[in-house]
Amino acid sequence: MTHLPFIAASYALGVLIPLLFGVAAFTRMGAARRRLAAIDPRDKRPGAGPRDKRPTGTRPVAGSSAAGPRANRAGSGTHRALGNAGGSP
Repeated sequence: MTHLPFIAASYALGVLIPLLFGVAAFTRMGAARRRLAAIDPRDKRPGAGPRDKRPTGTRPVAGSSAAGPRANRAGSGTHRALGNAGGSP
């Protein structure tokens, strides 16, 4: 008796089950995107283009990459991590 059918079945399950999980996740993601688009108030604002999703009047948070390299918060400790014990960057 050969074990080939059992080996083939285990490999088939090892490929089919993750594939089915991926397809199910993809369909759930599409349904969630449609539900979110139905209740998202940002799409109903006048002048909100596809790339302009940030509300007007907001500024980047200090320390974020959008704020630029000089916008670090005071006392961030980056000078210590770079080995400068004097405190000035």
